[in-house]
Amino acid sequence: MLQDALDSVMGEVPGLVLEKLLREKLSEQGVEPSDRDINRLRDAILGGHNDGLSLKSWRPWTREHVSLEITGDEINAAIEPLLSGLSNLGEDVSASVAANILDSLDRSWLKQKLSEDRQRRGFERRLRQRWRPAFEALQMMLVIAHEYGDGMNNDVRNPDFPEPHKMDILTRLHARGLQIANEILVLMKSGLADGAMARWRSFHEVAATALFMSSGDDVLAERYALHQVIESRRA
Repeated sequence: MLQDALDSVMGEVPGLVLEKLLREKLSEQGVEPSDRDINRLRDAILGGHNDGLSLKSWRPWTREHVSLEITGDEINAAIEPLLSGLSNLGEDVSASVAANILDSLDRSWLKQKLSEDRQRRGFERRLRQRWRPAFEALQMMLVIAHEYGDGMNNDVRNPDFPEPHKMDILTRLHARGLQIANEILVLMKSGLADGAMARWRSFHEVAATALFMSSGDDVLAERYALHQVIESRRA
């Protein structure tokens, strides 16, 4: 609504500038046109009919020829104050409207929040009904992966394990992968498919790193751990 009003005002600027210049030019030549005459001249010029314009006079037996010339500098000088005033007006109106909108939102926020929450719950309920088998299968797989990782972590966390660096890196990557996979599940249940896809790319990166670490030896894992320290310092 505010933008429509501002656009309407800006659309009237050329006509206002032309009216002002026409009055000044005609007054300089001793002609005092009526508002109707000015409107006719303005509409004719803006419509491209600016050759041989005539105005009716209360003295029809007289004819006067008046030549008008409006330069670009005169147009710029006339339009600058109008644009400056409109700019200030726009800032003042925008600030006032923003304050009114915020005040109105504060007063009606509880009702609107309840409506938004109801719509969100309805959307998520319909989403779960449609994709429940896939969501439950993924959640079951995450529970299995979590229990397996927890068991492995308890078994290998001892000083006698032959590859301590490798196992430490793999268990950390496993935990990181589970965290990201749970984020993906939450995002999908909320209908945020793009966000889930973005996290899936991160999950793929963790999985690829874990596969590479598992195919190497303990020296490779130690180097990877030391490099992680460097990356943390850079961040």
